[in-house]
This record gives sequence, structure tokens and C-alpha cells, in this order.
Amino acid sequence: MRYQRYAVSSEYLPMSVRIEQTLRKDLLTSREKKNYFFKFNTNSLLRGDTAARTAFYASARQNGWLSANEIRELEDYNSLGEDGDIVFINGNMLPLSSAKENKPKSATLTQAQPQRRKEENE
Repeated sequence: MRYQRYAVSSEYLPMSVRIEQTLRKDLLTSREKKNYFFKFNTNSLLRGDTAARTAFYASARQNGWLSANEIRELEDYNSLGEDGDIVFINGNMLPLSSAKENKPKSATLTQAQPQRRKEENE
């Protein structure tokens, strides 16, 4: 894995940047250069094993810094549509937009009032 990282950062990245620049210069018009670009995805060259990626994505998803669609994009899967763009936070996986509305149960409980025991004679 160390050599793989070294190879990507010292060999593949500089070469891919030069190719991206050449493609941009040779294939895009001035107008297209404002909206389009070339970019090689070298992330797949740095992927770890399945268990490490799964743990990383689970943490990212549960802590609200990646959506399902962003994870799927990193893994070269199709989008889930708009629902896949919802970001959740940990704590029963609430949508981030609903976090203000969902108070913890302890915040809504009232303190129990002591009750008097009924006398057996009454």
C-alpha cells in the first residue's frame, strides 16, 4: 500500500495533470473551457480493502459529512436520486434538517410528582 501511494503521488498524478492540461488546451473551445474540464480519478488507485472503506463510509455517513450519493459516487455507483442527497447525523440517523425539531427524550420528560399512598381504610 505504501508503494501504491508513492507511485500515485510521484508518478501518476504529475502525468495525469499534464494529460488533463493538454486535453483541455487541444479539445475544448474558449467557451467550453469556462464550463468543462478534464480530471482523472486517481482515488481508485488509493482504495484500501473493502473493510477499511466500509468503516470509513459508515463513519462519514453517520456523522453527517457524506451523503449516500456522495459515497456511491466515490464507489462509481449510480445516484439514488434526491433522497440520496439527504445528510444525516448520528442519533437515530436523523436528517440534519430535522435536528432542531427532534429534542432528546430526556428534554421533554417532566419530573414525576410524588403521589400519596391511599390509606387502606378509605
